Amino acid sequence: MLHVDGGARGAPGPAAIGYVLDDASGQRIAEHAEAIGIAAAAEAEYRALLAGLARALELGLSCVAARSDSRLLIGHVGGEQSIRSPRLVALAAEIDDMRMRLGTVLFEWIPESANGAAHELVARVLGTASP
Repeated sequence: MLHVDGGARGAPGPAAIGYVLDDASGQRIAEHAEAIGIAAAAEAEYRALLAGLARALELGLSCVAARSDSRLLIGHVGGEQSIRSPRLVALAAEIDDMRMRLGTVLFEWIPESANGAAHELVARVLGTASP
């Protein structure tokens, strides 16, 4: 299970990404957070997903359930909404490539309250209570 989050202070502003990756038993196998410079929150969400999928690939996983509290991200990568931003189109192409390399990736929207660990990582990097 991959939980991802991204956030920015401003639109655009200082931005950060975070992800947590748990195995099927719920054991944490990876987590990561980092500042990504100046970006919009939507770009941070995409970059968090890309980083989490890349880590899953490094760990040799072939089936990943990727969860995010960003309806925009899940709608875009799930093919339910079209993407207008050229930057997000490029990131979506990278995500799609990573998805193909992994094997099976299921995208799922979850409420913010269910994304606490990834959300907290981003908040810590940004130095805020909430990204």
